[in-house]
Amino acid sequence: MDRACPARTKAMIPRTINPPAAPDCMSHIHLTGIAKVQQLNCANGKASTISAINDIDESPNILLMLLQEPCITDNSQPPHAINYDLLLPTQKNAKYGTYIRKNIGLQPTIRSTYEDCILSITATIGKMTAEFMNVYAPSKKEIQKLTEKDKPLTDCLLAGDFNTHHLDCNQPTIPDLTFASNHLFTLTQEWSCSEGEEGDSDHALITTTLNIKPTTFTARRQYHKAMWGVFELHIGKLAPKEDCATPADAIAEATLLDRQIQEGVDIAIIWSKPNHKSKSWWTPDLMILKIQLAEAKQVARSELDNPQFKAQQKIASRKWRRAIRRAQW
Repeated sequence: MDRACPARTKAMIPRTINPPAAPDCMSHIHLTGIAKVQQLNCANGKASTISAINDIDESPNILLMLLQEPCITDNSQPPHAINYDLLLPTQKNAKYGTYIRKNIGLQPTIRSTYEDCILSITATIGKMTAEFMNVYAPSKKEIQKLTEKDKPLTDCLLAGDFNTHHLDCNQPTIPDLTFASNHLFTLTQEWSCSEGEEGDSDHALITTTLNIKPTTFTARRQYHKAMWGVFELHIGKLAPKEDCATPADAIAEATLLDRQIQEGVDIAIIWSKPNHKSKSWWTPDLMILKIQLAEAKQVARSELDNPQFKAQQKIASRKWRRAIRRAQW
């Protein structure tokens, strides 16, 4: 976005961009229908950072949040989100960070970092392995060196605050931009920019909405592997305030305590990971058809003299094969 030249920004970047629609087979992500990637420069503001984190925790559709200039907490890191893993280029005083939703089989990994201005991660979404690059104030040479060193994947989203000047404006500009590779662009349902809702940040929240094949893996807590000693040690370090002056202080303290307890649970009780043999296209509807086919086969075998049951088995078998072909397409 362009604060110094707003008229130019409105002319260059429309509020909503609608690229070609994706095929029907790519129109769902887990149980919510769409996948969103958000980006925001918080301008080191505490209110904008906390607001952005609370929003993603409450929205199941947001897969990633790319933050630049978040506020830094007492542990020298940006605030953590309950439902997201936080990936950082450095463990202390990072200028930017990427939040990625956990426990739905995305399997995020850091692919590369460069000069404390670009963080590249990969995530498995359905059949696709996509790359998401979080950018903060790089120079043209830095981006060129990164792309030459690590060639971006076929499905790649490059987004962030490029903190550069626009040649068509007389004043300095700070555009927040989003670049998508050709294939990922065809899967983009909407690109939107919302101003005036980011608290103490002078940047706009940008949302890229994608149509992507569903991820059906459901992670579960592995309680049989729980490290209760680690959990007790973490809980023992908590020091909640006993006296709160106002109800608002009590709510804030309870919220902080709840978040710290959740962090202890995440540390001590790990989640199950997707099996490498699991099929990303498998759905509950396919499971129902599989059960119906098995029942039809069992009845047909027990009633060999009745051709009606054999015909029902053939119908169930056809439905099953067609559903499998559609799911794998």
